[in-house]
Amino acid sequence: MALGIGLGYEISSLKSITIKLICVDVPVLILVWSFVKYRGPVRTLALLIGRYPSVKEFMKWACIGMILNARTFITSAMHGTYYESLEYVAFILIATFSSSLIYPIAEEVLFRGFCYTALRKYGKWCAFVISTLLFLLAHVPLNDAISGVFPLSMFHVAFFVAISAIATHIYESSGSLLLCITFHGAANFMDGAGQFVRYLSSQL
Repeated sequence: MALGIGLGYEISSLKSITIKLICVDVPVLILVWSFVKYRGPVRTLALLIGRYPSVKEFMKWACIGMILNARTFITSAMHGTYYESLEYVAFILIATFSSSLIYPIAEEVLFRGFCYTALRKYGKWCAFVISTLLFLLAHVPLNDAISGVFPLSMFHVAFFVAISAIATHIYESSGSLLLCITFHGAANFMDGAGQFVRYLSSQL
């Protein structure tokens, strides 16, 4: 399974992820910041933090996120792509940082913080369904989407729907996107962790 498929891009090399960081990650962060400017920094900060969670809550949802994506960790650790070079280590680190921090922040702010919140006045279910569909479509590779192909497996669809459902529950119950980001980031982290285990095991 490729690392860093957030927003529809598959990453397979240090060069490709560097291009992605420049061409995709930075514009996404700029887009999020434009939302912040639009709504106002103070209001957005309050939206992000809500009730500041306890350490116990952070640990709880981080563990749930890792458990949710344990299958990917195992798959990556056993069958992940392996390149015998330091470039691959750099690739793993950059890709894991991107998928575990940048995308959880951007996606939770966009899909839960703004999309779900804006649609909630039409009902929780309506807001959840629409925000989840957008979240799902955001993970379809652009070249496949353009050609009319839907390449996501049933596992991926179920995984993304589960991420959206649990993140929505967290947001509804706690009012804090920080917990959503923690959960989402922990789930995404498992792929990179598995790839790194794969690399380390090959060095023994």
